[in-house]
Order: sequence, then structure tokens, then C-alpha cells
Amino acid sequence: MNKILNYIANGQGRGLKYLSVFIFLACFLIGGILYTAALKRVESDANVQRILAQMPTLEIVDGKLVSPKDAYISIPFEEGFADGVVIDTRPDTTPDLNFNNGIYITADKLYLKTYAGIADEVQVFNWSDVGTRTVNRAVLDKMVSGIVMMSAASIAVVLFVILWFGFLLVAVTTGVFFWILGSKNKKGMAMRASALSWIGVVTVNLILLSLGVVAQSIPTLFVAGVILAIILIFVALKRISDNEPSLTTGRPFFDTKAPSTEDEKTASDVSVQKAVKITPVKVASRKRNVKVTEKPRREPTKKNVKK
Repeated sequence: MNKILNYIANGQGRGLKYLSVFIFLACFLIGGILYTAALKRVESDANVQRILAQMPTLEIVDGKLVSPKDAYISIPFEEGFADGVVIDTRPDTTPDLNFNNGIYITADKLYLKTYAGIADEVQVFNWSDVGTRTVNRAVLDKMVSGIVMMSAASIAVVLFVILWFGFLLVAVTTGVFFWILGSKNKKGMAMRASALSWIGVVTVNLILLSLGVVAQSIPTLFVAGVILAIILIFVALKRISDNEPSLTTGRPFFDTKAPSTEDEKTASDVSVQKAVKITPVKVASRKRNVKVTEKPRREPTKKNVKK
């Protein structure tokens, strides 16, 4: 835990590269899970398999559907409903698009119509753009697999954008919160704390999702991410400072740097100096006035003078 707090307080960057890797892996994993689950669902769906089994082989030669010829085949998506696949290659017939969702195939064109509100008008594809081709059951299976893959990839891309947008909201909200409090945090603290909190809440949500628990909504994850980021910053500010080197020893966490031997020695000396309080002692000095007297020089007497 100390390494995480140290990273929040003393990290070299903002944690964006680690968050980018995490979001990419999360979206890739979710996309793969959705693709596998959807493909299994298609393979086990009775209606889908019935439609694929009833679909005849389509022979397209020089941009013209030649087989089945002069035929009218209707394959509903569900029994008793009008929506489905209609193949009408009878001559001099007008396409009947009186349905909400389905495919209408003629000798010249393919009409695709979706539910009302999803597409503004019918999408039309010309067989002349296809050239010569045979569409059999194997091709249909590949088409279904491709559609499922594109759907899963689209969801993964949308999720990628949502996760990034959610993180930015968490980071901005956390930064504004401490700005309102007037706390002068170190550069990038809000971003690093938000990155870790967002990774944490999304990971927990993915674990719950894999266990079959209903996934939490994005607003719920946002609130949880902001609360966790604020708590991490408060704890980091309380427990970590530049004068607590014991919390930065050992292996580095993310982009923090483990101190060298000289740094540890210097930090140890600083700690010892802080632990031992040296009280200066004042030594009183007393100045004495010394009076200098000069002794008179003695002159030699007559007795001491040699004759």
C-alpha cells in the first residue's frame, strides 16, 4: 500500500500510459467474450439455424441472380411473423417491402430493411457490384460470424471511448474538489489517483460480470471512482512526504524510483539529525582588564664594575 501511495505523491507522470494499456486490454477482453458468447448463441438459436438451413444456394453470374430462378421463397425470422427473408426472382414483379425488418432478394437487387427508427430508408445493394459468386451454407456461416465479429468490435470501440470519457470525468472532478479545498497538491496527483481508482473500480466490475453479477452502470462507476481517488489522495498526503524516505525504499512502483545506496545513507543521516535534537550551549566569557607595568631598568653599581 505504501508503494501505491508513494506513486500517487511522487510519481513521475500522470499514469496515462498504464491506463491506456488497461483500457485496451479490458476492451479487447470484453470484445472477445461478447464475440464468443454471441457466436455460441447463434449456433444454439433454433430460429437462426432454421433460417440458414432453409436458405437456398444463390448463384450470381455477371451481376444477375440466376438461381433459384422464377421462384418465390419466404423464410420468416419467427413462425407467424411477416419479418424475415424473401427471395422473389419471378419476372415482372414489384418488390413488396411491406415489412419492418428483413431482406428482400430479387434477380437484380437485394433490399435490406431494419426496424423503424434505426434506418431512415431501405438500403439497396445491386448484384452487379458482386459480379459472379456462389452463396451457399458455408458462405452464410462465414457471413454470420463476420456480422457477429463486427458487432462485438463495435461494442468494444464504444466501450473504449466510454472508459476514457469516464476516467477524464473522474480526474477533472477530483482535481476540482481539491482546488475548491485550496489544497496545493503535487503535479499530477489527481490524475494518478484517478487512474488507479478507475482501474480498480472497472476491474472489480469486470470480475463481478464474469461471476454473473449484473454489471454496474457508468454513473455508479464514476461516483465510486471519484470517492476512491479522493480517499487515496488524502491518505497519500497524510502518510507520505519528502521527509519520510522509509516509504520509498525497495522496488519501484510504476514510474517511481527506488533510492540508491547514497540516497538511503543521506536519508538516514537526515533522520538521525531529526531524531537527535542538539541544544547549543552559550559559554560566557569574562574580559579582564590587565594593567601592564614596565619595570625600571637597574643600573650596574660601582661594586660590580671591574677595574
